Amino acid sequence: MEYCYTGEMIIKTAFFESISGFVLIGLGLLALARGAKTIGLFLLTMLIYICVMLLAFMLLEVAICSLYDFIAIPLGKVYLVIFSIISLVIINKPTDPAKILPTKNVVVDGNNVLGRADWQFTKLVDFHANLLAAGIKPMLIFDNTIYRNLKENNLIVKGQTIQESLAVVFSCSIESITVSKINEKADPLIIQYAVKNKCAVISRDQFNKEEDRDYLQEAKSLKKSKMIYGVKILWGALVIDGQPKRNKILVPIWVAMLILLIVIALLTSFPFEP
Repeated sequence: MEYCYTGEMIIKTAFFESISGFVLIGLGLLALARGAKTIGLFLLTMLIYICVMLLAFMLLEVAICSLYDFIAIPLGKVYLVIFSIISLVIINKPTDPAKILPTKNVVVDGNNVLGRADWQFTKLVDFHANLLAAGIKPMLIFDNTIYRNLKENNLIVKGQTIQESLAVVFSCSIESITVSKINEKADPLIIQYAVKNKCAVISRDQFNKEEDRDYLQEAKSLKKSKMIYGVKILWGALVIDGQPKRNKILVPIWVAMLILLIVIALLTSFPFEP
């Protein structure tokens, strides 16, 4: 970083000269794309772009040199290490549901989550097993229409109720499964269960459709409290789509540290030597 102290700006370096041609071509094409149809308008647009580019490079130099000065001292090195560790922790999101879900009891929107798994029961069964393994107690609630999917997959035995068949599929007690009545949706049962038991909901549904109007306020309250979690497919398996609980603390800290770095870059002066 010796150039920070030689009085030579970035715009005077070989690096800047080597890329300036490409930059000017790019700016010219941008000016044309913006509708600069006359020579005068084209030149004016280019002049504005070049001034903005030079200012950006000058600010970049100040930021780089100021940060370099800060990181060169022991406090700066410690700060950078801590910032880097927090960044890596935030980026590396766990899939363990216990580290994401805010409650031990959860209600699973069975049909909705199964649909995300392309109606493959094995994926939902594995997801249910992972919840149990993480110490989560899931209540599975299905629409009555799940009968059709069970029948198509030969998972229902004659004489069994839908609940009994689902209990066999998921290897759980019949009390852990609820099925809506014929021609009735499961959504009200899901919201009611979540509100009554103060637990999280696992569903991709936002519960804001016209048919959800009877329990819209309860659903809004759950969303405001961040108690509704979606699912996604990762490496062929269903996982909770959400920020880990630790990030509720780490993200604000990371943002504060980033802002502080920007302030240091803007306000710290470095000595130019002629």
